[in-house]
Amino acid sequence: MEQKVTTQHSEIQKLLTENQQIAVTHVALRQELAAAQQEIQRMPSIILGLQFFGCRSAFGYEKKANADQLVQRQAMEKNLVSMARDVEKLRAELTNAEKRQRLNPD
Repeated sequence: MEQKVTTQHSEIQKLLTENQQIAVTHVALRQELAAAQQEIQRMPSIILGLQFFGCRSAFGYEKKANADQLVQRQAMEKNLVSMARDVEKLRAELTNAEKRQRLNPD
């Protein structure tokens, strides 16, 4: 009987030690879980920040592209006006040359 009590006592001690180890592990896991939950709660704001940064970058790119296109369009308009003036000058010269040709047929 005494041996049975001793065996049961040592088994109880072993189970108590295991229980303490499980309790320590349980506390550590709870802390990890709490940290993970906090991180998950912060994720929407992090994602929103990244999306904002991406939108901001895209907006900056589009703004620069639009400015570049505006400069190109203005340059093309200047060239077009200049070409139109040149065409008018050439037409006037052609008309004058035709008139001179009719007046002085050599």
